[in-house]
Amino acid sequence: DMNRKCGTPEYCAPEVLSGHYNLECDMWSLGVLTYIMLSGYMPFKGKDIHDTLSKVKAGNIDFTLPIWKDISTSAKEFIVKLIEKDPKKRMKASESLNHPWITNYSNYSLDKFKT
Repeated sequence: DMNRKCGTPEYCAPEVLSGHYNLECDMWSLGVLTYIMLSGYMPFKGKDIHDTLSKVKAGNIDFTLPIWKDISTSAKEFIVKLIEKDPKKRMKASESLNHPWITNYSNYSLDKFKT
């Protein structure tokens, strides 16, 4: 059911909060997970649930913490393209596999999954 509000607030896309979403919401969550793995911080952690939800809806990414100075521009761009408020503009799964941050640091690309 893609009309039910569900999920962990810190990880869910803004459209999930409105109850109208599709598979693109998973790409937002991938962006949140990538942010957490690279920095050790939650991008939308609030003082309480209401503050967290407000931050998710705003969708503003903060790269000002000191840890981000050592993170590549390509990695930050990857996150920004995933944590895009407009689901239609958000990076698709196939695009993420071919993003330079992925292809420059791994042996995997979308071409390897084609038959």
